Amino acid sequence: MATESVTTTATANESDLLSREELRDRLLTVGESRYHHRHPFHLRMHNGELSRGQIQAWALNRFYYQSRIPIKDSLLLAKSDDPAFRRAWRKRSLDHDGDQDRASRASRSYPALEFYPVSATLSTPTLRSSEIVPC
Repeated sequence: MATESVTTTATANESDLLSREELRDRLLTVGESRYHHRHPFHLRMHNGELSRGQIQAWALNRFYYQSRIPIKDSLLLAKSDDPAFRRAWRKRSLDHDGDQDRASRASRSYPALEFYPVSATLSTPTLRSSEIVPC
């Protein structure tokens, strides 16, 4: 049985599009109302209402998230035909991934993880998603 690829393209009328200012205002409104600093978990964390285990789970989850950024960036770079775009993003990828002279951003940002019981998993070159627990 052959499979067919179907591509759909949504088109907008000129009148449906937001102006540059309207788009900016809309994004700022969404950012202010839905940004992570308003999330109940984040508020509880900053109010000192989380257990040690919840903080550990958050820190490990955050470390894992940060470790995935250079992988995502590399995928974007690999798909781009624009050398200027690739050059601009290469710096970001190096910052997140590190190199022989500098540790990764995740390692620099979360040095306190070494004091947690979960730190043994952080000594491996790649933190696997199976090692992450839900918050």
